[in-house]
Amino acid sequence: MFFFSDLLKKSTKKGVHINLLTEMPQEDDTLPRLVEEQISPGKSLELKYANELQTHYLIADDKEILIDTSTETDFAESPCLCTNNTSLLALTQKSFADAWRTSMNWTKTGSATTSDKVVVARTR
Repeated sequence: MFFFSDLLKKSTKKGVHINLLTEMPQEDDTLPRLVEEQISPGKSLELKYANELQTHYLIADDKEILIDTSTETDFAESPCLCTNNTSLLALTQKSFADAWRTSMNWTKTGSATTSDKVVVARTR
């Protein structure tokens, strides 16, 4: 989040809606507070938690994807594949839709806790 917060803030100001899916919390969660205070006061950015995610990726405008080649480091620090290949895009969109549907809204977690990694983000 810290690497992409300025870009996310600029995008939400332009009316871009962002769905952000991250791993389930481990410790005190700064992510919802960061989203509300720094990026998106309101409904421009929806945050959910998933139990398990296999990879890190970003889908932009339903046209391009950025896929992290390693989940061992932060998303912004890893080698990535950027493509507009329709087959890879379709697979990634399906994966995201399935993960989003089964994920938990951050307001329903009871306690506010998270890792600081952005795992999956989708803009539309």
